[in-house]
Amino acid sequence: MHSATKQPLAREQARALLREAGIVADDLVELRDGEFTVCYATDDVVLKVWPEPGTPLLAYEDGLVHAEAELCR
Repeated sequence: MHSATKQPLAREQARALLREAGIVADDLVELRDGEFTVCYATDDVVLKVWPEPGTPLLAYEDGLVHAEAELCR
């Protein structure tokens, strides 16, 4: 699904972000079902790519990433 908030990365950009966190991601795949963020998964982790700063958001979307992180804790 296309959305203004879903801003895909090139696969190598996603791998580079994961490498910065010490994660080797040879098996990286894009998860395409979400409607808000782009997500990439390995066997061990999911990388969620938040929209660029300045992307128009609905009021409830503004704190969504923080709520999700808290939920995962």
